Amino acid sequence: MGFLVLVLGMIGLSHTDSEAVSLNNNTSMDPSPPDYLKENVDNGVGDGDGESDQSEKKDIEKDNESDKPTDTATNNDKTGKEDDNDNDNDNDNEKAVSDDGDTPASNDKEEETSGSDNDDDGEEEEDSDENKEEEHVASPTEAEDEAKQEALEQWADNDDDADDAEEVDSESKETSNDNEEENNNDDDGDSQESDENKEEEHVAWPTEAEEEAKKEALIEQWGNWHFWDGDPDSRPTEDYMAKFPNRDCTFNEFPETAWQGDAVYVNHMLDSAGELVARAKEAIYTEYGYGPKDELTRDQLKERMTMFRLHTIDLEDDTVVESKDHLESAGWTTRKSLAGLSRRLLHAMMVNDTFTIVLGGHSAAAGHGNHFLQSYMMQMYKVLNPIFERVGVKLVVRNLAQGGLGTLQHSLGSRDIYGDNVDVLVWDSSMTETDQSMIDLFYRQALIGGKRAPLLWGGPFDLLKDLYLHADGE
Repeated sequence: MGFLVLVLGMIGLSHTDSEAVSLNNNTSMDPSPPDYLKENVDNGVGDGDGESDQSEKKDIEKDNESDKPTDTATNNDKTGKEDDNDNDNDNDNEKAVSDDGDTPASNDKEEETSGSDNDDDGEEEEDSDENKEEEHVASPTEAEDEAKQEALEQWADNDDDADDAEEVDSESKETSNDNEEENNNDDDGDSQESDENKEEEHVAWPTEAEEEAKKEALIEQWGNWHFWDGDPDSRPTEDYMAKFPNRDCTFNEFPETAWQGDAVYVNHMLDSAGELVARAKEAIYTEYGYGPKDELTRDQLKERMTMFRLHTIDLEDDTVVESKDHLESAGWTTRKSLAGLSRRLLHAMMVNDTFTIVLGGHSAAAGHGNHFLQSYMMQMYKVLNPIFERVGVKLVVRNLAQGGLGTLQHSLGSRDIYGDNVDVLVWDSSMTETDQSMIDLFYRQALIGGKRAPLLWGGPFDLLKDLYLHADGE
């Protein structure tokens, strides 16, 4: 928190309240009819086999010759009460033949057919197979088609009944489960919400209209950015500062139309930035319960000043030590370090550069137990980034803390891991690193290994004082 106020105080920046059927015959399609059709098949209605097929064929041929319906033979078969259906069919067929008085020619034809199915007459097996194939592919008669159609309709009706029964059973189970859940919820108390309702509340996102209304409310409370460029089309579009080391373009090298040489632009931009900073600081105070300023009592204003005060001390004074007041407020720094931070920010603004803040530390600094974006470094980015954008600076924040290890391992590869253009380096690993030599390595590697010597934040007072006096650290 102290660092936020410090940075805002240096550059006059702002923020406006920080608030992605396969028809496979090998599956379940059994070619055999269901049990309730077997009776009809055996009785001459469906496609039976063996002697039943032969008797059915005899009935059909006999009926076609005499122009008599097959109902008599079929009804006789259905009313038969013997257990052996094959024998019954043979007896019924013989009776039907004798009653109807078939001609000898018809009987001879039937005997030939029977002889082709059986090899009793001594014919060759190949001829018998050929006759069987002819019988198999023979077109069904009208009576056979009607019988099959009737059987299929009955089959379909039974399947529908089974499906209906299954659906009713499923609905019954669901109703039973619902009643069970209601009873459980009643036992837990009427005030307890269901998990489903909680999930809906958790994932509900504000609509575009709600976001717009929120934005308007923030503008009404805190104001908004009111600076604009009067001649934007005249500004250079190429990155002419990229050719200079660290983007350190001298004043004479700026193009005539660059905003850096336009006094009107610079004055108005700085005025708007200063106002934005004041509003941003006030919003932060208010979020901590110390604002708005015009609504606070005198005592509350004193508490606010004490809580957010940044102490400036003289480390060259041998009598100066870290006090309890420093730890209970925004912290401490030196005038020299404060001036150095101001120059960094102004340089980044003038050359449209980056400003990089890096954190090394343990699990608490990494934010373990929370979402990554809820860690304090990411929240600082959320607060400061909109303000930096207004003044043309790209803010970079890296949370490189990790649980159980601290900073020693990363310090050995500081340049490649933390970066070589760090402006502020934060140490927060007091739970895992009590040996000052580890912290000293963390800071010294950053000071000598990059393109920028970073501002050092956090760590033992004696170590920071030593680096300030003997390594020109800030």
